[in-house]
Amino acid sequence: MPLGPAIARLPFGFLLWHPLVCTSCANLFWLALLVFDLRKPGKVHRTTLIAGGILLVSQPIALAVGDTRPWLRFAEWLVK
Repeated sequence: MPLGPAIARLPFGFLLWHPLVCTSCANLFWLALLVFDLRKPGKVHRTTLIAGGILLVSQPIALAVGDTRPWLRFAEWLVK
């Protein structure tokens, strides 16, 4: 999840590095963007819906795959 490292660096004590906390914070940012879209332009922008859909679909996939041996080997290969 691209927002995970950014959220983990926020200076709040309750934001311990835990995947569910980071995904919840990312969802809250997206929800705030939805509210902004509804209040200012009056309708939700197509990009907000597409990005939010990708965000919501990718989170469970990242949680399921992120700690598997093939993914860890691939990530290790990437940083070499």
